[in-house]
Amino acid sequence: MSEPSNSTLSDKPTKTLPFLDEDGVYRVKRLYREILNGEESGEAGFIWKTWYHSMIAGGIIGATIGMRPVYNDFKTRFNEYQFQSKTAYARKLADCTLSTCIRNGFKFGWRAGLLALLFSTTTINLAVYHNDIRFTDMVFSFAITGGVYTFHRGPKAMLAGATLTGLAGIPVAGLFKGLLWATDSTYAELSDKARSLYDAPYIKRMKKIQNTEQKWREASVEYIDDYKSYIYHQRRVDRFEKMGIVDESFENLKPGEARPPASFK
Repeated sequence: MSEPSNSTLSDKPTKTLPFLDEDGVYRVKRLYREILNGEESGEAGFIWKTWYHSMIAGGIIGATIGMRPVYNDFKTRFNEYQFQSKTAYARKLADCTLSTCIRNGFKFGWRAGLLALLFSTTTINLAVYHNDIRFTDMVFSFAITGGVYTFHRGPKAMLAGATLTGLAGIPVAGLFKGLLWATDSTYAELSDKARSLYDAPYIKRMKKIQNTEQKWREASVEYIDDYKSYIYHQRRVDRFEKMGIVDESFENLKPGEARPPASFK
């Protein structure tokens, strides 16, 4: 991600903690400012897409795995239904299967989405701050995710999970580094390209809105001027009528009409 120009550094913090990089803090603040303003960016899109797709994938996987034990348990508890009525047996089996799928899908879905959101947010924040993908950042992101995943099992399980998943971040970081090396580019260059790709449609859309507002403003001013002129002539004719003078020029005078929006296209 390229360094911001002098014109965009007016809101840049002047004082930060000694161990913080001032430019890195500015980039992170800019990222969250874009998210809060609803602007599109490559980093924010990666976070939301990772969360969304992980939640959907977790829901699908959770709804499909473990169905065989559910069927075996159903046969054990409701086996007498098949001798009473096959329709009731099939309906009961469908109800149990559907409820189990929904319950497991919801349970796995929100967990997968939460872990993916935590991992992607931590990774993107560190990458934006350092303006690069580092091995230590990936190890830290994986370790945090693994520690949260094993939180309910106690401190020892959290430590073991954080250590194992942290080690898994090394090959992942190596993969990203290899892709950057293969494409002969850096994270900053890719971030600049993504920002330009997202900024161009946004700038074009904002210019179109500004042009439309300007045309409406001009049309409103023109309409108000015509209406004032109409009122002035109407009062003038009224005065002439009181004096017994007929002004026929008023009959050809019509109030101005605002231009329709179709003329703006």
